Amino acid sequence: MNSSHNKVKLVAIAKDEAAYLPEWIFHHLYYGFDAIDIYVNNTSDNTDDLAYSLRSIEKVSFIDGDSFFDGSTDTPQRSVYLAAYEQSRNSEFTHLMFLDIDEFWTPLDFKSTIHDCLNKVNADVVSFEWFIHMDEKQPFFRTFKAQIQGQRAKLVKSVIRTNKHLRALNPHNVNIKEANYRLADGSVFNFKIGESHSVKSNTVLKPFFILHRMYRSELEYVATVSKGRADIASRTIFKDNRKGYYEESSKNDVFKINGDNLNHYYFQFECFINEFGLDSILEKARSLVNLRFKETVEIIKDVSSRDFVLVNKIFQNVTLPSVKDAISKHINTNQQKDNAMNQTSSLKKADRTKIKLVAIAKDEAAYIPEWVHHHLYLGFDEIEIYVNRTKDNSESVLNKICKVHSNVSWDYADWVDSCPQEASKHIQFITYANALHRTRKEGQFSHVFFLDIDEFLIIDNLSGRTIHDIVSAFPLDTPILFEWLNDCVYQTQEFCDMPQYLEGNLSPLGKTLFPTGLKVKEFRHHVPLFECDTQVKLVDGSDFKGQAVVKQAIDESVNYLKSSFIYHRAHRSPYEYISLLYRGRPGDSFAYKSNRRGYPKLTNQSYYISLEPHNFSEYEVSLAEFISETNLIADIQEARSFVRSRYENSISNIDSHLKLDYKLMVRLFSGVNDKLVKTIFKEHRMNLIEESPRNVELLINLSKDAEKICIDEAISILNIAKNIRPKGPLIRKNLQRLLALKSNLPEKNLMRRR
Repeated sequence: MNSSHNKVKLVAIAKDEAAYLPEWIFHHLYYGFDAIDIYVNNTSDNTDDLAYSLRSIEKVSFIDGDSFFDGSTDTPQRSVYLAAYEQSRNSEFTHLMFLDIDEFWTPLDFKSTIHDCLNKVNADVVSFEWFIHMDEKQPFFRTFKAQIQGQRAKLVKSVIRTNKHLRALNPHNVNIKEANYRLADGSVFNFKIGESHSVKSNTVLKPFFILHRMYRSELEYVATVSKGRADIASRTIFKDNRKGYYEESSKNDVFKINGDNLNHYYFQFECFINEFGLDSILEKARSLVNLRFKETVEIIKDVSSRDFVLVNKIFQNVTLPSVKDAISKHINTNQQKDNAMNQTSSLKKADRTKIKLVAIAKDEAAYIPEWVHHHLYLGFDEIEIYVNRTKDNSESVLNKICKVHSNVSWDYADWVDSCPQEASKHIQFITYANALHRTRKEGQFSHVFFLDIDEFLIIDNLSGRTIHDIVSAFPLDTPILFEWLNDCVYQTQEFCDMPQYLEGNLSPLGKTLFPTGLKVKEFRHHVPLFECDTQVKLVDGSDFKGQAVVKQAIDESVNYLKSSFIYHRAHRSPYEYISLLYRGRPGDSFAYKSNRRGYPKLTNQSYYISLEPHNFSEYEVSLAEFISETNLIADIQEARSFVRSRYENSISNIDSHLKLDYKLMVRLFSGVNDKLVKTIFKEHRMNLIEESPRNVELLINLSKDAEKICIDEAISILNIAKNIRPKGPLIRKNLQRLLALKSNLPEKNLMRRR
């Protein structure tokens, strides 16, 4: 029975899913969903015929979703979900859920409805864990049978209340301030910020879960992986997030279904098929899947050698003779041809490619372990770190790493401080030049890359490709520029490791990896000035084109998020940002880093990237092993204590530096959500107001400054100005704007694209 209070809408996206939609639609109507919206996009099968046949079902709507997939956003899935959520707010629907067509919301008793679930689990967000179906050999077989073998997975899908203000959304869950998060058994869903997509452990099937048909039969799997992915950054027709077909295992779990419940379910399903005359539609849709399978087999034979690496990955464990023959044919023809053509160039180039990563670190002990592991994981051959002007335990951390990893080394760069002051101000460039000189003398490395400890190279969403795969795609003498994606994770806790979901703002700046044989005329922060006329390439192979004024910045015509980029963790959490500000800059007497522009905000032009789930899990395991084998747990805790102490020093010195340079401090702390910071700035501004209590222009300006940190303070200051000048049009206009901004603030960061 449906609760009189709850009404649940289900939203999905479908591309060429006509062979599977009838069962999926029936299933969720059967289990009590009150409405189903299906956004159809770029479809070449007979989904339109299916929609016409089901037109009399008022609960089911087929919606043209092509506009979301026209290339204007790199995350069309999220755009659809956000639009659907906004549409459902203030509607008759109390809850909303997002599923894919291969995901079936399922009760363990195979009888209870979604309303029964919500009546039992009273929460703002209820998350259901995946159970991956691994018991499908026959093409186009029904989803359910008496016993289903599969594996529990940690990823979740969630049903959410529609009366809440979203802070962020991903395909698995949402971020809502002070929401009541529960799992399907009613237990509290505790998670770290940025990790709401998965549970820590999944030891038993809960009363409700998501049956995920990510494989189906081998034939269907092959046909499905050639549909590609929705994100533009994926440059292949294949679903490059697949790691192969499932292997049968004795360790699989078994989901058993009551016979009477199963018989009743499929009796109703047959009635559904017959009532709407769907047999012929299913027959045609399945024939189109078979056709796509055959086309995929032909594609395998002719893929490039570069894409063949992906083919080998995604078609692992597929035993179909036609697929195995196609792969063998490629190996015996195309790959041999490529090898023959490149035996004097590409293969020799790969043999000669050896890449060194160089960094300078000042008080970075809390972050060095993760950074070193990350780049070793990406295949850098050697890492060299120069420590300068450091007070934390970086030496101890690096010694332990070097003891285990012989390809990591470090040295001090403090000798630069013995140079005249004008020279020591440029400690970074002097250290870089010295490192390049030493690298050339060693004669072992083909390329060198200079990064900071807050810069993390991301290659193809951690798909498994390495830095050598990137470099080998270019001529040996080519510099490669990787753009920054500047982090913006204002909700995260301090000292979080690399999250699976990256949020940030694309920058026209970046860092350049270049061959050691290229002579550098002048080191610069982003793009070195080379002595010869050298064309720097962007990672997608396009030419670097500098802006007219800022020569090292990428022109907007070629500045877009590539498949590989640098995740610039310059801000981290607000807590760490406050601490990092107090590191200062080389050659600058001001105690705070004066080149910062405040804590960033996400906008509708920001990016949201999901790292490949399976590979990310392996990455996390690798990081944990790295920390364990280097025995760094105690050192990391000590390093974090140093960061906390620096935070306290940063806070305690804000007031004195406000008196030195108020405008600069406003810029540095703009956007920082910290109670102590807000209090100190507010007290300083109140002191300024007390000195000139009736200076309306001062009040207006101070309100603008306060808006960057605390809207409530900005409104309060404007109200003081309004009392002095009640009819002032500028005061009234700004006050109205701030009040509107405050009321909409929770929704400000909803729209973000990849």
